[in-house]
Amino acid sequence: MNRACVIFLIDEAPSMRMRIAEGTHTKMESIATAVNSAIRQMEGRPPVDVAVIGYHRNVEGQAEIGSRFGGPFAGQIWVSSDVLTANPVRVEERTRQVVNPATRTITPMTVNFPVWCELQVGPGKMEYLPVFEFVANVLQDWTQNTQTAAPPLIFSFLSDLQPGVSIANAVVPLGKVSTPQGPPMVLQFHAGTYANVPAIKYPAAPNFLPYGPVQELFFGCSILTDPMLHSLRQNQEFPPPGGKGLVYNGRMIDMVRMLGILNVCQNALPAAEQTTEVPSESPAGTSVPPSVPGMASSASTPVPPSVPGMASSASTPVPPSVPGMASPAGTPVPPSVPGMASSAGTPVPPSVSGMASSASTPVPPSVSGMASPAGAPVPPSVPGMAFPAGTPVPPSVPGMASPAGSTFGADADRDPKPTLYTTS
Repeated sequence: MNRACVIFLIDEAPSMRMRIAEGTHTKMESIATAVNSAIRQMEGRPPVDVAVIGYHRNVEGQAEIGSRFGGPFAGQIWVSSDVLTANPVRVEERTRQVVNPATRTITPMTVNFPVWCELQVGPGKMEYLPVFEFVANVLQDWTQNTQTAAPPLIFSFLSDLQPGVSIANAVVPLGKVSTPQGPPMVLQFHAGTYANVPAIKYPAAPNFLPYGPVQELFFGCSILTDPMLHSLRQNQEFPPPGGKGLVYNGRMIDMVRMLGILNVCQNALPAAEQTTEVPSESPAGTSVPPSVPGMASSASTPVPPSVPGMASSASTPVPPSVPGMASPAGTPVPPSVPGMASSAGTPVPPSVSGMASSASTPVPPSVSGMASPAGAPVPPSVPGMAFPAGTPVPPSVPGMASPAGSTFGADADRDPKPTLYTTS
């Protein structure tokens, strides 16, 4: 089965200990919560291969980069999402602040929160170029052993940006990774520190970005696809057409909305292969004709081929000219009245299709579909309407019954001599 993959790439620099803008937790705690929540929301969706990679420098200045899964998944780069959601490393009890929309009061609520990744803040910051070289090698191994269904998706979480360090040059190694669906998609999220500095989200051009690392970060991102743009707009974000996957000085809510892109991309994947469905057994002695698939008729009940999908009662004849309807036993159904059963012994004239008249009531051919009182003449110039006996209706007033003895002249509704009004 074709697969897709997602990588959560996390900078573990010392600045991750700072509190995130407009938040109450540190940047690392906020990122860990967002990543674990994203993994939890993969449950029930088409499975994808997930990697959580962190990087920093240790006290000796050596680079430490690798998987950040905990528990039984420790040291594994790729783990399928369905395996992760079924086997959390641990489940924590956390307090969530729930707002009542009616009273606008905040009520704390304890919820269970599953955890899969163990993130840590390192003592030193690591350069970006060896990080993306490591990611490129991981993706190359994955594409060689997997039939891809979508380009790899990379969420990169950054803290502080070093002046003079070009992320645009650091992501160049990803160019050697190719899939039939396209190159890897890179989305960069910079966790903000200061609440008074507004966030820059999904810009389409670098012209109005601050000079320095932010512009370099712009060229290290991918252009958002239409499904990604649609997902962001559903989450109250309105990036312009051609916007890039970049959030600078972002808050926690910005991080959650960016990770919502993952749900849309995952739902677009083909569904997982299902087990072969076992056909249900029909009751003993019940025969199901091949012309009525998926339906069991009662025992000894014949189902004619001309009435598919319907079981008639026993010993009830179904004429071929009345498909889909069973008439009472011994009731003749004329072929000129399709789909309707008349009462026994009642003649149905061919000119009144679809309607049964009462016995011994004549229906004139000129008044189709309506029965007039017995002995009442219906003039042919007034179709479909019955007048009282003896009421004359002139041809100039079609469809209207005049009072008995009333006359309508051709000029009765017109003044014989018009009146002229003049002003002095």
